[in-house]
Amino acid sequence: MNLHSNRPKLLRRHALSFTVLLTFATVLIPQIASASPFNPVTYAWSSVIGGSPVSGTATFSTIVDGGGWDLVIQLTNTSTIQPPASQNILDGLYFDIGPSPGALRMLSAVATEGLLTLASPETPVQLGANVCAALGGLDAPAPLCSSTVLGSWEAAYKAVGLGGGGSATQLWGIGTTGQGGVFHGNDVETFNYGIVPSVGVTPNNGFDTYPFVYHSATFTLSGLTTDQITISNV
Repeated sequence: MNLHSNRPKLLRRHALSFTVLLTFATVLIPQIASASPFNPVTYAWSSVIGGSPVSGTATFSTIVDGGGWDLVIQLTNTSTIQPPASQNILDGLYFDIGPSPGALRMLSAVATEGLLTLASPETPVQLGANVCAALGGLDAPAPLCSSTVLGSWEAAYKAVGLGGGGSATQLWGIGTTGQGGVFHGNDVETFNYGIVPSVGVTPNNGFDTYPFVYHSATFTLSGLTTDQITISNV
């Protein structure tokens, strides 16, 4: 499988609960590789929102699943600054796949390093917690996760482009907020399960909704018919 990096566009939460598609002041550090499960490709970005620096990485790889393959995405908030507002929390990622495999299904979503809760805002709990939502976004099918969490992370797909946050042209995505109708997170609680940096977030920053995903999450999407794919328009 060959993955090739293009210039990324970062999706983050806006204070009014829609996603901002960042295309300004972005620094891309792509790593090109033949992307077997042991040699993934990583997109990295950095920018500034509301005067506060934001940064992150998205690593794509594949794994064999029966007669097909799964797409694995590790999404990390690498900022070293506590988010001063909801727009600084990472809650969505859009991308394209070629050749098109059609709709993919969420197989698992895991808060790799745990969750932050109102009871312990500075201490991650439940390492490896399940954060797979009960629904799929737009034309994405219902998930195959062994269990689901309302208002958490969904896969999304639409053959003509997702629209929603930033009027995204990408066909695939993962996310946790409403983002203009792409995902169903707003049906439960607007700010739940967004990814915050390792420095955490506290209620006195203006956040009174928990849990948040701490630092990093890993998502597995099922339905690839080949591992010879290209990831682009991230």
